[in-house]
Amino acid sequence: GKSERIRKRGNGSDFKYYYTLKYNVTAMTRLEEEKEISRKEYDELSKRADNSLDIIVKTRYCFPYDGHNIEIDVFPFWKRQAYLEIELDSEDEEFTIPDFIKCLKDVTLEPMYTNRALAHHKPPEIL
Repeated sequence: GKSERIRKRGNGSDFKYYYTLKYNVTAMTRLEEEKEISRKEYDELSKRADNSLDIIVKTRYCFPYDGHNIEIDVFPFWKRQAYLEIELDSEDEEFTIPDFIKCLKDVTLEPMYTNRALAHHKPPEIL
């Protein structure tokens, strides 16, 4: 299947806007086509959004590690956990999570932890 997403990124008053089309290839592999859009396009697309879903707000921290880019998403509704994402070239590529990060659970294949699912219902913390 495919899904659409609009995203507002930035700090304070300096924002950029993005439109992403995601395609599910397998349970673990998704392809994304992303482009920057104007504030006006973002506002127009937001009118098409499903009003039954909450807007997901998060702070994203990005850093390079062991040849990969790591993204950590911190959500305001969890105090002790966050998401860690590593984009790989293939599903069977080896990777290492940094020693200074404690992995509580791999939720890659768990549908209740997608952004869309979080927009419906925030699961309790794992701890």
